[in-house]
Amino acid sequence: MIVVIFVALVLLVHGYLWHRLVRQTTRPGRWRKALTWGLAGLLAVLVTTFVGTRMGLESWVAWPGYVWLA
Repeated sequence: MIVVIFVALVLLVHGYLWHRLVRQTTRPGRWRKALTWGLAGLLAVLVTTFVGTRMGLESWVAWPGYVWLA
């Protein structure tokens, strides 16, 4: 149950960040698409951090994900 709440919270925060930092500040086009992919990449890094630390990949995966989480 805690994991579901945490995942929902992370998704809501990333959606809010996308809305405020990308959608409201850029017009449709290359920049918006690039910023959207960048934010999606940061979300993927965060997911990879939580999965990777369970698999023993802590040394090279954990620090960027935890920095983004902070």
